[in-house]
This record gives sequence, C-alpha cells and structure tokens, in this order.
Amino acid sequence: MATPVAAVVKVNWKLVLPWLALFRALGLALHVRQVFVGITAVLLIAISEQLIGGMPMSRETPVMKFDASLVSWVWLPWVDLVYPFAPSRLINHSGIAFPGRDGEWWHLLASLLRFACVLVVGSLAGGVLVRRAGMEFAREESTGLLATVRFVLKRSLDYLSAPALPLVVVGALGGLLWTAGLLARLIPGADYLLSAAWGLVVITGIVMTILSFAVFFGWPMMIAAVSLNGGDGFDALSRGFGFVLDRWRYYAWCVVVMTAYGALSLLLMVTAIRYGEYLAMTSLAWGANHWSVQNLPQVLPDGFWQSAITVVIRGFAYSLFWSSMAIIYLVLRQSVDNTELNEIYVEGSPQDSDGLQGLVNPTLPEPPPPPTLLPIINQP
Repeated sequence: MATPVAAVVKVNWKLVLPWLALFRALGLALHVRQVFVGITAVLLIAISEQLIGGMPMSRETPVMKFDASLVSWVWLPWVDLVYPFAPSRLINHSGIAFPGRDGEWWHLLASLLRFACVLVVGSLAGGVLVRRAGMEFAREESTGLLATVRFVLKRSLDYLSAPALPLVVVGALGGLLWTAGLLARLIPGADYLLSAAWGLVVITGIVMTILSFAVFFGWPMMIAAVSLNGGDGFDALSRGFGFVLDRWRYYAWCVVVMTAYGALSLLLMVTAIRYGEYLAMTSLAWGANHWSVQNLPQVLPDGFWQSAITVVIRGFAYSLFWSSMAIIYLVLRQSVDNTELNEIYVEGSPQDSDGLQGLVNPTLPEPPPPPTLLPIINQP
C-alpha cells in the first residue's frame, strides 16, 4: 500500500496580505533626504503662516500652534490642510463670526490663503516624497533628490489641478448659495422662495460636504497617482476618488495600520530624544558639580533648540506620512486593477498601454513553483 505524500508549501504573507508592506514605511521615511524634504515643507508652511499672520486682515495666531497628540502627528499633512479652517479661526469669543460682519471677510480670505499655501507646499513636497519612497520600495534603489524635484516641478500643474478641480466645484456651489442668500436679503419675497426650496439648499450642502471629504482623503492618492503612474491631473483625480470610494474599507484599514504604526514610531522617536536630553543634562550637571545649565550664557534665541527639535520631528512625520501613502496607493491599485506593486512609471523607458514600466522588486519575489510529487514504487 502506497504511503500518502504531504506537500508543505511555505505561505508568502506579502502576497496574501499586501498591506503588510506598510511596515516598510519607517525604513523609507528615515532616509536623510526624505527627512530633509519634510523639514523643508514644514519650514515653508511656517514661513507662509507667519507672513499671512502678519497681514492686517489676519488674526494674530501662533505660527507653530499644533495639537501634540500622536494621531495628529501621524496625520500632520492632513492636520495642516484643515487647520486654516479650524473653528478657532472662524469663530470668535462671542460666537460664530459670519463673513461680511466686522471685517470677517478678510479673516476668511486669510484662511483661504493659508489653505492654498499648505495645499501647494504639501502637494509638491508630497510628490517628491512619494516618488522617492515608491522607487525605493519597488526598485530597491534611491533616486537623486534633484532629479526627483525636477520630475515633480515638470508636473506641478498636474499635482495641483487634481485636488483643485473638485474644490472649484465646492467653491462654485458655495457661491451659488451665497448668491441665493444675498437675493433673499435684497429682494422682497425672495426669502419665501428660499424657504420653499430649503431642501435643495440642504442637498447642495451635502454635496459640498461629500466633495470636501473626498478631496481630503483622496488628496494623498491623487499625489501618488501623479508620482507613481505619471498621469495627468484628470487621471490622478479619477484614481484618487476611485480608490477612496471603491475601496474605502481597505483604505480605512490601511490608514488605521499606518496610524498605529506611525504613532508607535513617533512615540519611540520622541522618547529617545527626551531621554537623550535628560542624559545630556544629567551628565553636564554631574561634571559641573551640580552647576545648572541655566547658568550658560544665552547665545541663541530662547527656545531655539526646542523649536529645532520640533521641526525635525515634524519633518520626519511628513516623511512617514507620504512614504506610507506611497505604499497604500500601490496596495490599493493592485486591489482595484490587479497592477503589480512593482510597476511604476519611469521616464525614458518603454511603456505599456497603461503608461507603466514593469520593474522587478526583489522584496516581492515570485511565488515558488508547486512541489513535484514523485511516485512511490512499492518493491515486492
């Protein structure tokens, strides 16, 4: 009687659970050039905030005011994007500040300028970070920073037009409602028509909300579509909305994994910095026989090094966010149209019909061939 043969096949978890690739984001984000790009984006946003904050039309607000929770650090580009429209910006101590009263139109304009600066800087810096992280993830080689910057600047219109197009629709709908309110105030009896059509007003507001949320969550996917697929703004808009709306559960799960892993990474980084500061101060105190570091002469402005450390952490948070989004985009793209994770647009190389260049990714090996079962010969 023949002995049954059992074949043991090793499970490739990277193929079964592609989102496990998100755990490579930390290694990609720790590259010095990635952190440098993140720090540059943080400084540009801070400078624009200070310039706009110094305008007469803007309320005086702290430049680096920021919620220090770990989730907000992981979601830093998202937080910076919505911060200009935070309630504290548009609501004063006495209640809601309606535009058109007490000069609130100027405050709204300042918020729009802040939003535009964050969108421009975040989109271009995100394009650089996603491009470098995606090429490193797929090809295991680091692309030059200047070459990547040129790649992004050449497609700057695509990076900006993708999120701007739906925002223009949101602004047009808001302008339509503003016109309706103005007519109801100026024309006698128009308020009755507005009251009768209140259902349409609410529906318009819901459409504006849906578009705003789609832009908010689809913005990273749009940036990744231009960087990794090489498409134009319309293609990036279509992919960004499609990935978020068609695979929203998968996208939400990837964001949850990114948030948990990113929060842990940032917590370890902050803990290492704080503990290092403690060891340095303790060693100085012992060496100086309890002499206090407060007795050192103040050469630099007060809080300079604390601000410098904060900027570095924020730059790393930017790098970690966009590196994670590069991987999430590739995972979602594979789920939607079965495109391999290692297919990334490369300039100057042969392309297929989709404009993609297939690249071999050593981190995602081909599945092993099925085992060959040899027959068992029973000898007499």
